[in-house]
Amino acid sequence: MKQDHLYLVYGASGAQGGAVANRLLESGKKVRSITRNPEAADLLQSKGIEAVVGDMSDTEVLAQAHEGVDRVFLNIPVEFDTAKVQMYIDHAIEAAVNAKVELLVVNTGGFVPQDDITNTLAVELNRKLIGEVKGSGLPYIIVEPIVYLENFMIPGVLNEGVLAIPYLQIKK
Repeated sequence: MKQDHLYLVYGASGAQGGAVANRLLESGKKVRSITRNPEAADLLQSKGIEAVVGDMSDTEVLAQAHEGVDRVFLNIPVEFDTAKVQMYIDHAIEAAVNAKVELLVVNTGGFVPQDDITNTLAVELNRKLIGEVKGSGLPYIIVEPIVYLENFMIPGVLNEGVLAIPYLQIKK
């Protein structure tokens, strides 16, 4: 069994991907990332992360980023263009399948209800992401965080020592 895996971490210059990449580096793993920003690539490389500069819309760049990769942490970037998000999903999964990765770990960035279709586009895009990952034939892990603790630091959520979290009760 191979012990010296190469990990591709999408979003290694961000909060979630950065935490994953840093943890992998701390445990002596080899890490690669893809970034749209050349300055971010320089910073990643200074940390010991191999950086590929390019966009998730470019299948050739994604093929290059996945070359020799065993395991992938996929974190779709925040984007407000539905067609672009769908393209990112399609291209990332296609690149992972073509590279025959051993494991695809996907962070949805939020909870996706199993049976209830919502009117929330971001949730439904994540539902499509999960479906495409499951249909890819690759071994996978889906991470669906309920909430990120860093969100409690947003101004207005934590105000004068009071944690203001709106709750919504849904009745069926």
